[in-house]
Amino acid sequence: MSTVWPSGTMTIEEFLALPPDDNVDRDLVRGKLKERTSTRRNRFHAKTEASVAYLLTQWLFTQPAPRGNIFSGEVGCILQRDPATNVGRVCG
Repeated sequence: MSTVWPSGTMTIEEFLALPPDDNVDRDLVRGKLKERTSTRRNRFHAKTEASVAYLLTQWLFTQPAPRGNIFSGEVGCILQRDPATNVGRVCG
């Protein structure tokens, strides 16, 4: 399911103004809003996510500075500004 935005493309600021807790997962891909029904996570998903984050963190510490970051959970990331692209809910 995808919502058509009146201007055709959406900015990060417009995306952040959408309701945050309405059981809809949203991403912004090249200025286009992508929506889907939220899925429930389970213990298998959480355990796998924790294991992958642990392994990636261990690897990251072996890399020379400057290093990136490892995130897990329901984190939002701005990937690109023009056209606007982000995944998850970006806060701040």
